[in-house]
Amino acid sequence: MINFFSSKVYKNKTYEWENKGCPKNFILDNCSSLSVIFDASNVDSVILFNYFIDFIKEKKYSISCICEESNYNISLCKNMDLIQYTKKDFSILNVPKNKDIIDFTERKKDIFIDLSLNSKKNTIRIRKSAHATLKIGVNIQEDTFDFCFNIIQKDEKIPKSVFEQIWNLLGKINK
Repeated sequence: MINFFSSKVYKNKTYEWENKGCPKNFILDNCSSLSVIFDASNVDSVILFNYFIDFIKEKKYSISCICEESNYNISLCKNMDLIQYTKKDFSILNVPKNKDIIDFTERKKDIFIDLSLNSKKNTIRIRKSAHATLKIGVNIQEDTFDFCFNIIQKDEKIPKSVFEQIWNLLGKINK
């Protein structure tokens, strides 16, 4: 089950929202690029990421991914851009020093999705500086996002159909 939250307006009705946080020029059918941030050291984040990539691979998007470096095997990233970073890639003031991270945040994408499930300072920096027409947060409620989805887990398992449901909701925006 997904509860939907707009960053501007809170509605606690499943699959309903007010279109106050969404850019007026966003139409899902016109999107061709997306970027994803996830936490490779968090099992739930990796599960969400794997479900998302499994869902989205059938669609024709240019996908860029970024995550904190981890020993965890990220096997689904073979055919896409994946940037891994460490704390050393950021200055003491949390400014990215790594050119790949800077390029990731400056490159304009249609959709930015945060699957990190965390509030680490490097993740927050990337999420706030990422350029995208529509920013989506999953289980993170911040003013940074146009939309936030709260995924309610039953029996600690995330349903595989969660991204199909989110995509159906996004398809209804601005139509």
